[in-house]
Amino acid sequence: MNINTPIGRANGVVRTRKHSIALVFVCLVGLLGAAMYVRQSFGDLNTPHNPLLSESKPNMKPESKLLFEEALLTGHYYFGDGLGVNCSLEVKQGHRFHFSWHGCGGVYDKNDGSWVVQGDEVVFSPEQPNKCDGLNGMNVRYYPVKWGKRIYLVDEYEMPSFCASLKAKVQDKSSWSRDRLHGHDYVSEVEHKIAPTSGEPILPLQFMKYYNGGPIKAKVVRMEQSGLSVLNVGRADGIESGLKMAPTAWERFEVEIISISEHESLAKPGYYWNSDRLVKVGDEFTTGREYSRPGGTGLIRLDAPPPPDKTPKK
Repeated sequence: MNINTPIGRANGVVRTRKHSIALVFVCLVGLLGAAMYVRQSFGDLNTPHNPLLSESKPNMKPESKLLFEEALLTGHYYFGDGLGVNCSLEVKQGHRFHFSWHGCGGVYDKNDGSWVVQGDEVVFSPEQPNKCDGLNGMNVRYYPVKWGKRIYLVDEYEMPSFCASLKAKVQDKSSWSRDRLHGHDYVSEVEHKIAPTSGEPILPLQFMKYYNGGPIKAKVVRMEQSGLSVLNVGRADGIESGLKMAPTAWERFEVEIISISEHESLAKPGYYWNSDRLVKVGDEFTTGREYSRPGGTGLIRLDAPPPPDKTPKK
């Protein structure tokens, strides 16, 4: 086809295909020049120079499934200190469960309900009100971890802490805590004895970096007027959006990562029923070890510490 063939008329001017091609070329050159001007003048708008400007993406994990047979989940689990905290969880066939909390004063709390496997997690749905404050309440989302014949149920928010401390137990067979019933996680047991371990534990892939590399530590370097905290760690340090971090000191709050740049991150403080102060510059946080963990999935988060006179008593 001849590119000079007339294809239309506008404002009395005959347009040919040759004219149209030239016009399109001029437009493309103009757009490219405008884009280069914007980039030189304002910088690459996709470069996260500041955590507040970086793209915030949810911590989406790939499609996952339970790493061993679901039938192995049924049984009796315990966690506690042997004193005021003695929590029992009976995971029954037919996807039912029974929870109870015993202490020096007797039975503090109990609940029943259903459970279901969702991906590589076990989700519990209590039928009675479930309020975690003081000596009552239960967490509701757990990752099962199989280590030999032993199975742990680890709260979703506490998995980085659990994995960071587990490596030492695997490597040191003489560790006093390796076969200890009392601890922070539900462990399968029969007549107050936990099953033996062997080989390496089976862990979800997304938590292997904590198992192999240990915890990630961070410090609050500034506070925004909105109350959000800026931490001195970012994407280069392995931080991910949605991650919850616990204070390294004995404090009753946490932070959740909501936006990330290469070397900084923006975090939202989370407060509990017994929090007594705000997060401030200089506070240090960690993804956790054995005794430094964020609150579990059953705990209600607050935007600020509760008034002192309204703090529930134990």
